[in-house]
Amino acid sequence: MRLGFDKKLRYEKNRETWTFKKTEIVLDELPFGKFIEIEGKEKDIPTAAKLLGYNETEYITKTYFELAEEAGIKKDILFGDDTNG
Repeated sequence: MRLGFDKKLRYEKNRETWTFKKTEIVLDELPFGKFIEIEGKEKDIPTAAKLLGYNETEYITKTYFELAEEAGIKKDILFGDDTNG
């Protein structure tokens, strides 16, 4: 049964996840860098970020695809196409 989803892109990343109070903190390692994501209610994110040593001026809101392009990684090298299997 098909749900009508189309695959747009796929990329490799290693992820470690922790929980801090009401937030989830994840460390993602991709071929073009390491990134911390803080997921939770908008009001809880600044507290977790501050404890990690970051403030709102340092937040990155770009997608991994945008960051990869900025790093000069070509789409056909980084993002695989496995639509045939």
